Amino acid sequence: MNFSNYIFSENDIRTNFKEGDFILLINKSRHPVDSLFYIAACVANELKKKSKEVFTDDLYETILNGYNNKLSYSDFILSLNFLFLINKIHLTERGIGYVYT
Repeated sequence: MNFSNYIFSENDIRTNFKEGDFILLINKSRHPVDSLFYIAACVANELKKKSKEVFTDDLYETILNGYNNKLSYSDFILSLNFLFLINKIHLTERGIGYVYT
């Protein structure tokens, strides 16, 4: 598969990804609400609304009820990992908070 141009054919997707794999790119076979970028944007949006840290489980319930009622916990955690890696959230004993830059 050629990753240099970021173009995936249906055959590439069927060959290289199995059912249930989390795909970062939005394509014809996935809904945008299932992408890591969408979930991370929803998490960041909710955290911006809060004045203090939020517990992980409470944040998951908020995203599940407000944005995507079929969101798996593992996909939610992947979005938190992504936000942490790009320095948009911080973690404390009190929970997760948004990093204002």
